[in-house]
Amino acid sequence: MNESKKNIRRREFLKKMSALGTMGAAFTMGPATNAALLPGNKRHLPPLQEMTADDFSYLVGSWFRIYGDHGEAFDVCLTDVCRLPSAAARPPALPRSEAFVAVFKGRGLEALTGRTYRVEHAQSGRFDLLLDIVPDAGGRPRVEAVFN
Repeated sequence: MNESKKNIRRREFLKKMSALGTMGAAFTMGPATNAALLPGNKRHLPPLQEMTADDFSYLVGSWFRIYGDHGEAFDVCLTDVCRLPSAAARPPALPRSEAFVAVFKGRGLEALTGRTYRVEHAQSGRFDLLLDIVPDAGGRPRVEAVFN
């Protein structure tokens, strides 16, 4: 690889790392949290409607892209997956056995409103997802998706 390409790749890496730092996200390279980021990792994921909290937790630390109505794209990082209390009357025929919330953080989220968006992930593909924009403890917007 020539020196020019090395410098470009280094700059891209530094830009991404500085973006992570400004978001205040802390990442560890544990197998259950950032395995999706490791090159060559091809864990089989079930279809979105069948994903469990454990399946989605595997993607914590990876990036998703949310597409707006006018071609704008918002890159967000999955930062947390929280299980919701189990409902005793949950019908057994549902494809998902438990409810959970996926939490995403990123920049420019003030432009989003709570509704269904087209979302893309390098490993999971493209899908439509109902998203809600809620403030975090510091008042900054974050994106939440409830899987019920």
